[in-house]
Amino acid sequence: MKRIIFITIAFFFQSLNAQKVDSAQGYLKFIDSTHEQVVGQTWNYMETYTARKNDRAIKGQRKRLENVLKSAIRKVEKIEAYDEQLKMAVIKYLNGNLSIVKNEFLQLIQLEDQKPLSVNEIELLQHIRKSILQLRTDYDLAILNYSNKYDFKILKNNSTLARQMSHTIELYDYFHTIQIQFLKLQRADRILWTDINEKSIVSLKKDAAIVMTNLQELETITNLNSFNEDATLIDILNDMSNYLKTAVSEKLPAIYVIKEDQLTGNRDQITRKTERYNQALKWSNKNRKHIYELWNSSYPKFLQKHIHSY
Repeated sequence: MKRIIFITIAFFFQSLNAQKVDSAQGYLKFIDSTHEQVVGQTWNYMETYTARKNDRAIKGQRKRLENVLKSAIRKVEKIEAYDEQLKMAVIKYLNGNLSIVKNEFLQLIQLEDQKPLSVNEIELLQHIRKSILQLRTDYDLAILNYSNKYDFKILKNNSTLARQMSHTIELYDYFHTIQIQFLKLQRADRILWTDINEKSIVSLKKDAAIVMTNLQELETITNLNSFNEDATLIDILNDMSNYLKTAVSEKLPAIYVIKEDQLTGNRDQITRKTERYNQALKWSNKNRKHIYELWNSSYPKFLQKHIHSY
């Protein structure tokens, strides 16, 4: 998994207000020190966000991260670039992160204030994850190209902050992969059971097919494993998958029978069929509630457990 690249330096570059940097290494130290301030505030935000104890604190850390990014952009724009190509790449990286913090992060906080969560959270998470990965990849490549161009080696920073942020990236990459799949199944499940008494059998079978498509997609993903030997989230995802498989293969047929009888007017064994219909609905409601509650209570604990385990 690709990680943020840090230069190994023991100090911040001291001439942030200077108008010119006289060496390739000096310019990169300036870029790195500016970036490290962004990383530091990103860590503060992620730690607060993971704790999930104070919505006001989360919103405050998000705003501070926005301001740190704006300040970093001004610093990079102000100083005379030793290499214009690197300068443009860094500004693009910072502006990309600023856009995510001002827009998608804010939307995510607002969505999490809603009960239940909007289905748009799935698309938003996918967009955030894709955008951050691309920004990270482009930034890393720009730094490597710069070091190759001026013939010096970049070493990985092993400071506490660097290890914290690298670990947090891995943690949230893992969590969002599982979360997106869970939310997809959850959305398909809600569509399946919403207004089920009023649905036609054609509509119900169409919704069941959507569930199966999501389950088949999940089976094609091969990187869903435990995180640091903790299988909490993957186990819940598997529980959700098994619940839906049972619902479609074993519980929906009893509902199909009633729907078909409603079309034909068949009253044969109606009491037994109605009992099976009601049992299917009761089973679904019970299992759905258990899995949803288990997910909602488990993933914050999972994140809080692992964010400091670097």
